[in-house]
Amino acid sequence: MDLDLNLPRLIVHAQHTTYSLLQSSECLCRGPRTKAQPSQANQPPADCRLDSSRPLPIPTSGAAAAGETGGMATASSFAAVFFSSAFAACFAEVCTIPLDTAKVCLQLQRKTPSLPPPLASAAAGGGTLATILCIAREEGVAALWKGIIPGLHRQFLYGGLRIGLYEPVKAFFVGGTSVTDVSLLSKILAALTTGVIAIVVANPTDLVKVRLQADGKANTVKRNYSGALNAYATIIRQEGIGALWTGLGPNVARNAIINAAELASYDQFKQLDLVLGFLLFALALQWMW
Repeated sequence: MDLDLNLPRLIVHAQHTTYSLLQSSECLCRGPRTKAQPSQANQPPADCRLDSSRPLPIPTSGAAAAGETGGMATASSFAAVFFSSAFAACFAEVCTIPLDTAKVCLQLQRKTPSLPPPLASAAAGGGTLATILCIAREEGVAALWKGIIPGLHRQFLYGGLRIGLYEPVKAFFVGGTSVTDVSLLSKILAALTTGVIAIVVANPTDLVKVRLQADGKANTVKRNYSGALNAYATIIRQEGIGALWTGLGPNVARNAIINAAELASYDQFKQLDLVLGFLLFALALQWMW
């Protein structure tokens, strides 16, 4: 009971003590000091007292902070999206490149009458699983990850650029930084643009990846390249730098359409999901009342 009666007095005393410490360290009030009257010796200055009528400052949110910092925040946001999407794409490449290697083998077996192992043996299997097992049996499990280095180069550039540039390009198409209400056409155009930019930059890595995947065993067929960096240098030296962009036309068409279908539809469905959630919430409220 005594503790309940003394609690307000203890709180007031703690507040006065805190204000006295802050005043002495000049952390709160920096104005000229006047000699305090005896009756005001333990009172904080008038401009340092708590005012319940004034709201406490609220930290700005991420969007507000981005708006205040301008271009620096925009650059930081782009870098965060670029690297997160690039690393995610690289992880996906590591997991799925055995399927990509089998795909290249199956595509080449139809065109080439005599293929080096393991492609010739894989042709007899006639399926994705049989191709993967045949490659692992004849060249080892590591051969399924042939071309992983240029594959990571490709995913880092292509995956990072196509997603990292999407929001800035979308804002450019709508004529400002506010992208809360964007038409589906603008989203499709933004995704097409970022897909074209990304694959133009990443096309050399795509070419080197396919060539390394199609290469045969070192002890039966002479390797054209010893690795990814050697492949880049050899192609430039023997075929010219323009050869790195071989097949750019169909590559641009394919990846631009895929990017538009993926990003624009994802963005649109995300917006519809918010609307649907609001409608369901409104229906739930109506049902409750």
